[in-house]
Formats: sequence, structure tokens, C-alpha cells
Amino acid sequence: MSDPAADLREELRALERAYTIGHHGLGVARRRAGLVDACLVERSKRRSDQGVNENLAARDERDSQRAAAPLMIPLGAMIINNSGETPEQTSTRIIAEVEKRLIARQ
Repeated sequence: MSDPAADLREELRALERAYTIGHHGLGVARRRAGLVDACLVERSKRRSDQGVNENLAARDERDSQRAAAPLMIPLGAMIINNSGETPEQTSTRIIAEVEKRLIARQ
């Protein structure tokens, strides 16, 4: 069975590689410019569907409070809440945003 989250990550990596080849530096900019997130309930359901049961609220708290590289939303980041979306819907939104930003840079 395919893992939708892993499929989405791989699709985004492929897209990033393709754009990075033609647009030097976009890969680094993407990491600073955007964040894909979902509500806690949605994230917990997705993880449970993958057979992983963990307390995501506790993990988020630990990750945001750690001394080295705490989990934080970069200043000016675009946050894409993909609660209730399929991986394909999220990919479409991200690709549209990347293309919009590329056009604006020209």
C-alpha cells in the first residue's frame, strides 16, 4: 500500500529538483517561504491510518522547545493548511504558488 504523505514528499522533491535546475536557488527559498501543515486532529488521523500511534501534541511541544534547531515557522512563511485535502490537492496548491512566485520574480 502506498503512503500518501511519502508520495507527496517525493512529488514535491521531484518538482523542487526540476525547478532548481532551471531556477538557481529556488530549493532553498522554498524551505524558507512555505510550510505545509494540518490541524492536530487531521495529522493524528493520518498517522493512525499509517499504523503509527503517537501523541502529536506532545511531540510538537518537544520539537518547538528543543535547544537545537527548534521547530518554528519562519518569518514571512506561507502556511498551507491541507486539512481535509488529498495529496494531489495539496500538490496542486503548492505548484500553483511556486509558479506564481516564479512569474513574479521575472
